Amino acid sequence: MLLVGSPTAALAGMTIGSGVGALAGWAGCGRPGLHRDVQAPALATVRASAALLGFVVLFNLDLLLARHHLPALAAGEYAVGSIVAKVAFWLPQGVGVVLLPRLADAGRRHRVLGPALALVAASGAALTLATAALGSRALPLIGGSAYGPALGAATWCFAALGTLLALTQLLLFSDIAGAGRVPGAVVWTAAVAECAVLEALAAVDALSPRTVVSTATLTAVTLVGAGLVRLRRERAASGRAVLSPAAAADGSAAPPVPQPR
Repeated sequence: MLLVGSPTAALAGMTIGSGVGALAGWAGCGRPGLHRDVQAPALATVRASAALLGFVVLFNLDLLLARHHLPALAAGEYAVGSIVAKVAFWLPQGVGVVLLPRLADAGRRHRVLGPALALVAASGAALTLATAALGSRALPLIGGSAYGPALGAATWCFAALGTLLALTQLLLFSDIAGAGRVPGAVVWTAAVAECAVLEALAAVDALSPRTVVSTATLTAVTLVGAGLVRLRRERAASGRAVLSPAAAADGSAAPPVPQPR
């Protein structure tokens, strides 16, 4: 950036920096080589990459469609409001980074995921309440006095959206660490559904900054709900798996069958 100072230079610097970071990590791990059987790791990598790519698309979809369909002033206000969503999303990112290795342990995943979700939700709730308390002053505080008429006091919706997306990402990390096959399809389905709803609203001239953020928030609520349902089912299944061998060991799995004399 200092040498050239252009977007191309910024992207080139990010690419070089990421490559250097990957090489440093490889060297720090003892320079491991490739295993002969790469099919299973390759499939796991493809599934994880597809799920994360779908999440990146979903994460930016509302902003892209708002820029495409809304008038210039409304699109500008939505872009400023999305900064609040990004803050709410990135603020608790350290939680997922720290917990990701632990989430790969099936025995510890369910114990650590609940408190992690609660911590992310608490930080997002605090930011959402603070944004709601500012009301119509929140957007001008970030972007200046020219922004605010279209959204008014609804800036807190962006904070709620960012919080829900942070919860979605944490649940997605848990599914990826557990080698789940469902999350990628769920995330891509949600992205397609959100796009279809927003395009339908645009076709009937019912699209506004509030309807865009409301649709994105509803999509995130659905994803979080689906993730919590999967988590509950996994806990129930693991509980049955733990109780069955114990019951069989102490003879309480089934009553003894009387033998004929």
